[in-house]
Amino acid sequence: MDGPLRRPGAAQQDTAALSALRVRTPVPQAERRPGRAELFHLARTGGPEQIRRALTLLAESHAGAPELEELLAESLGHPEARVRLHAHRISRKVMGRGDYLEQTVLLLDDRQPDIVRSAVKTLSHAAWKPAVPAMVDLLTHSHPAVRRAASDGLVLMGAQAIPALKHAAGRARPDKRPSTPPCSKGSRPR
Repeated sequence: MDGPLRRPGAAQQDTAALSALRVRTPVPQAERRPGRAELFHLARTGGPEQIRRALTLLAESHAGAPELEELLAESLGHPEARVRLHAHRISRKVMGRGDYLEQTVLLLDDRQPDIVRSAVKTLSHAAWKPAVPAMVDLLTHSHPAVRRAASDGLVLMGAQAIPALKHAAGRARPDKRPSTPPCSKGSRPR
């Protein structure tokens, strides 16, 4: 429809626009999901976000595979903290309790205090006895929050931590021995 408020040829433009709307364009195919080999390669060589995505996809489709467990163990040593933490979270989903807690012990040597504190909490709440010597060693960590978390964790673990604490106190240098062990403050016998 032409009129005083419309430009000449506007009706032709309207017709072209309506026909373009009526023609259905094909919907692009969903993103192709990478294969197993490609995911393993990406998890070893990709950037942090690519690694995290590949680990998630592998956990969904290949849980329980020994290669995945090896890859998760490798990923705990990745330079990026978010990759290490993601690998640890996925380990919890795809591994048995013992294997997961053994991997958690590896995080006690992490360079970031927050990751170490998180690992201490996990191990102490699980009362994982093999972690006690490593947690006792954390009582002399350079970061005060880690020392406090280790102390609290050992208190939570209770009597099973006492032999390791006595052993550590016996081999400590005299000038480094506290007058009272850090775990004895406010602890109750169990």
